[in-house]
Amino acid sequence: MALKVKRLLLSVLALSIMAYVSACYSRTSTLAQVVILDSRSQPKDIVWFNERLWVGSQNELSCYRLDGEKLVLISKKRLSVFDLNNCHGRLLVAHKDGVSSLEGEQWRNWNIGQSYAALCTEKHLIAAREQDLFYVSFDGSPHKVQQVLAEKDFFPSRLPRHLCFAKACLWVGTECGLHKHFPSGKWQSFYGDIAYCGSRGKTKFKEGTKGFSGNRVQGILAWGNKVLVATANGLSIITDGKFESITGSEERLAYDDGDIAARWQIGNSALPSNDIRAACYCGEVLTVGTSAGLAVIKNGKVAFTLSDELPNTEITCLCPIGNNQLVVGTTEGLALVCLSNL
Repeated sequence: MALKVKRLLLSVLALSIMAYVSACYSRTSTLAQVVILDSRSQPKDIVWFNERLWVGSQNELSCYRLDGEKLVLISKKRLSVFDLNNCHGRLLVAHKDGVSSLEGEQWRNWNIGQSYAALCTEKHLIAAREQDLFYVSFDGSPHKVQQVLAEKDFFPSRLPRHLCFAKACLWVGTECGLHKHFPSGKWQSFYGDIAYCGSRGKTKFKEGTKGFSGNRVQGILAWGNKVLVATANGLSIITDGKFESITGSEERLAYDDGDIAARWQIGNSALPSNDIRAACYCGEVLTVGTSAGLAVIKNGKVAFTLSDELPNTEITCLCPIGNNQLVVGTTEGLALVCLSNL
């Protein structure tokens, strides 16, 4: 009799667990549909241009047509790509040898040396090189501008890696902070909390810009009156000059009187990781790609996250393509995420 009761209880428990898992799966599937488009590519960046999906990787630039839930290859060229940008009717490709621009069916190349990012105005192309910015006039006359940083207090390295225009200002993301260039020519710099080596080798700590997540910028995007800044320590949203930081809870290094200790820091959201690789809006929701999965934020809160549903949890880039659809690039392929039910 006891054995029968035990078996009955185990059966009820198993059914409960299955029902719970099924409910969780259904809840996720009703909010987002995920389709694996590719499980072989390793995209560094993706962009939607002329109704085509362009995918840049370490070895090639590929162009695809999205046929329902399938990718159809149109063309590819051997190129080591760092950054893709759809800007003023041009596709800009920053790569190992410089910058290439596609306007209509015509390619133009500027062999100005390894470039990590590129954007343009109607008259000029702007490229982020190893330690400076390079302006190239579309009429063919190049001229170099001043180095990104004037400050030399904290970091000797400039390393511009990401560019963005917002409200007539140029924003430059480096591995050592965020920098804003005004039309007047003035530079303004923003830093996260900084630890540096002071006199006699003692570690010192300097508080950074309030609300700015971290110094290593991994992406910048202008959206309406906002500027989204992805960093290695969280996402910063700048609205009319005010910084707001979105972070998850994780163990971080804390500095107390020069001593370094690992401490658990409570964040203000349920992000999968504070290592933000990309962020963009898809319809009315904010999507955040991290090294541990995708977070979908609605009304200031994380609505849900995706990880196992993707080709890999380590996200490299995001690209909205309209109709509440988002292409997610990971270290092991591409996925199409539909958020129409959110």
